[in-house]
Amino acid sequence: MNPIEKYIGCLVGLAVGDAFGTNAHGGNPDRSKAPSDHSLSRLPGGFLLYTSDTQRALLLAESLAECGRPDPEDLCARFLRMSEGPKHLPLGSFRRPGRNFRMSIDKLKAGWAWDQSGADSPGMGAAARIAPLGLVATDRTELIEQATRLSLPTHRDPRAIAAAVAVAFLIFDEISGQSRGEQDETVASVRLRRTIETVLEAENRMDRDYRNRITLDSAPFLHQMSEMLQVVETCLDLDRERALEQIAGRASELFGAPVSASAGLSLAGVSSAIWFVSSRAFDFEAAITEILHARADAGSVTTIAGALCGCIRPDTIPVAWKDLLINVDQIILRAKRLAGVEIPPGLLRDLRQFERACTEQFHLRRKVHRTPLRAYSEATAENDRVFGVRVISGRSGDPCVFFFDGNLDLCGLFDLGRTFPLRPPDIRRMNYLFVTHSHIDHFIGFDHILRHSLNRPNLLHVFGPPHIAAQVQHRLRSYIWNLRRSLRLDIRIHEIDESAVTISNISMQTAFARREEEASHPHHGVIFETERFLFRAATLRHGMPCLGYAIEEPAFVRVDKDRLESSGLCPGPWLNALKTAWRSGTLDTTTLDIRGKEYPARPLAQDLLVEYPGRKVAYVVDTVFTDETRARIVELARHADLFLCEAAFSQQLDAEQAKRKFHLTAFQAGTLAREADVKRLHIFHFSRRYQTRPMILIREARQAAGGIEVTY
Repeated sequence: MNPIEKYIGCLVGLAVGDAFGTNAHGGNPDRSKAPSDHSLSRLPGGFLLYTSDTQRALLLAESLAECGRPDPEDLCARFLRMSEGPKHLPLGSFRRPGRNFRMSIDKLKAGWAWDQSGADSPGMGAAARIAPLGLVATDRTELIEQATRLSLPTHRDPRAIAAAVAVAFLIFDEISGQSRGEQDETVASVRLRRTIETVLEAENRMDRDYRNRITLDSAPFLHQMSEMLQVVETCLDLDRERALEQIAGRASELFGAPVSASAGLSLAGVSSAIWFVSSRAFDFEAAITEILHARADAGSVTTIAGALCGCIRPDTIPVAWKDLLINVDQIILRAKRLAGVEIPPGLLRDLRQFERACTEQFHLRRKVHRTPLRAYSEATAENDRVFGVRVISGRSGDPCVFFFDGNLDLCGLFDLGRTFPLRPPDIRRMNYLFVTHSHIDHFIGFDHILRHSLNRPNLLHVFGPPHIAAQVQHRLRSYIWNLRRSLRLDIRIHEIDESAVTISNISMQTAFARREEEASHPHHGVIFETERFLFRAATLRHGMPCLGYAIEEPAFVRVDKDRLESSGLCPGPWLNALKTAWRSGTLDTTTLDIRGKEYPARPLAQDLLVEYPGRKVAYVVDTVFTDETRARIVELARHADLFLCEAAFSQQLDAEQAKRKFHLTAFQAGTLAREADVKRLHIFHFSRRYQTRPMILIREARQAAGGIEVTY
């Protein structure tokens, strides 16, 4: 296996485990459910959001890659920068940080040295973030030294430090190849024996070299972590119930108080994580499933287990789980950089800015449960504004793309193929459905949307090519609605041809028997408009009319708070009036009343408003590549922040097949992205013949796209 895959598996596994474990915290797990169903704070489209455990691990990975060596001072500086934020975010971008970490940040802000700021607590925070060190350490002695130093900023208790050494060594042991050639039935016990020896050495070194830095009077519990790992070794052949009982029992004796096997205590939690992964032969899915089925308060246990299994057996991380994880592409890029791969400029996005937007929406959702979070790496989070896009269908499934913005002004789907992963709350939020054409793989999921849209308060807009209104009505009338007359469902259908849009309304009040048509209106690309967004369409060819779509946000302005404060003017309703005048182009003719005094709008706008560019997402599938369609797609997608485009076939292998089937090749998708000057191209809707060799399409798209970022 390529060693880089282990780096990627380690960081991605850590993040997936963190998301599952934290989201399952505090519930009562149902053994009949898969781990992906346990998430209590799932995001729109079923996405997974990790917490501060992963954020700190990513910061450590960045520090190691940029400094070229472990540097506790640099790591602390990154912690402090990430913790900066407004009053409603007292720890900045960090999500769900523990009490010990908050205390350590307060000490660092107060000027404490990095080796004195840690809490006297045997928590798991240091062990949960230490994985990147295990990936880059060159020998065991260095690993012990650096794991100790990198743990001290948040944990001075030797049990917490020893637990971090144990996790880092298990990863180092795999990367260095010490376990190769050993028999499968003995490899877990051999790994564990080497880990115990390393932890013992670390404990002795702490007593010898770090006595003034670790918790005072720690001699009575200095060797407790190595003792707990010996308990784990004796439990490898036991069933889960007996093993966890023994781990919890011995941890309680050493700690002096009752603790559960998955408590946030290094003696119990880290020991349990190591037992789970060792007893399940480091199989990621098996270990995470077992943890979530065993205990609801999984917490950092799944984080550590995910990092270990992801490094040792990265191929066991389910693709569906990785696809649910936000920011997965950026995590992969940071893993590659840690492995020594040179990342082209511009691909690595600012972690602080990205995480800040996630955390803002996370806190908003905790206050207003119906507000969705941003999700996935295809989202943009610029200027604290959130726009999420998620390819629900994956690379080869029936096309379905979920999109939304953080203010809920926009929420809907491109195409209605594989809609079943969408949760009912997400469907009820939707107000726009864009259908490119009504082939079965693009429309089969309409019934799932319908099933969870009954009695919705808001109007549902459906956009599609000619005859879409009749097709929707026939679909609705295929059901009997005699018991549903009291429910409400109003649908407005926008039928789009080359030059006009015909609008019709259909309602459950008439059991969808009548379709009330409104007058048609011409369009020149813009088919619909709201206060914040423009919706564009282009007619393409798939042996029949097939639509491409784009959602475009015009440029917007914000008030510069520093300039407003220095101007001496007080905030008030006049600021909204100033923005309205800017949007309507009436600055020269508008005057504003500010506390009884009139001001011309133009000078105020020049002094106080800052203009930002809007965002744009384009979507194209199922079209033949001709001069006509090429020009239309380039115009539709021009300067898009994200261009979602099919790459059904290989230009080199199946160009004629693509032409016969009226589909685009990967090379053609890359060419269109380059000519439209988009910021990022995301290719999908691969033919199933490429399921086992997708890199053929990915390489072609990247070759044609030039320097444009290509994701898949």
